[in-house]
Amino acid sequence: MATAEASGNDGKEQEVDTSATYYRLEEVAKRNSLKELWLVIHGRVYDVTRFLNE
Repeated sequence: MATAEASGNDGKEQEVDTSATYYRLEEVAKRNSLKELWLVIHGRVYDVTRFLNE
């Protein structure tokens, strides 16, 4: 996990999480079922499984 340090107006340093997880389209395609669903929108992967009943 990569972190970057940023300086705020008060002069205190903060850690910012800049980590990213990359998925291949084959991995996303495996998540297309009645029990689990992932979507790719503008290059970002969204797990929308909890909305399947709606």
